[in-house]
Amino acid sequence: LFKVDPSVKSIVYVLDKSSSMGGLPISSVKAELIYGIRALKEDQKFGVIFFDHLVWPTMAGQGQVVTAQMQVGGFSLMQATSENKKNAERWIQSIGAGGNTNPVPAMAMAIHVKPELIMLLSDGEFVPSAVDFITRQNQKERGASGRIDCVGLADNIQTLREIAKQ
Repeated sequence: LFKVDPSVKSIVYVLDKSSSMGGLPISSVKAELIYGIRALKEDQKFGVIFFDHLVWPTMAGQGQVVTAQMQVGGFSLMQATSENKKNAERWIQSIGAGGNTNPVPAMAMAIHVKPELIMLLSDGEFVPSAVDFITRQNQKERGASGRIDCVGLADNIQTLREIAKQ
């Protein structure tokens, strides 16, 4: 699910960890994510951001509030070295489901570091304004070629389809 082509030099995984992801969904997503990160080559860079109503960037011990002014500093991509992949795996294993669903701050943080690819995963719909904000922010900071791949863990999630389409 999260394995990327070696030609992609930078990726941010943005993953829903809200309450509805509890149990098997979050366990499965974490296992797939770890598999994808293990497959990265050393010349690739990556970052992971989980979200609920807070933002949980790679290696964060607790969720963070990202303000309306989108102060997104402090998150950066890591080289896919063995050590960084092992550290990320330990951190990913510590993440549990909980909270509400708001992808906007996490996506703002991901877009800000300008990766070649963003992979967004969720099991639910977002408010339409989230699609508009993510699309505008992505085009503003990453340009027309700023790719966002979306994975929905439910049938026919329109907001994810619209983000991927835009």
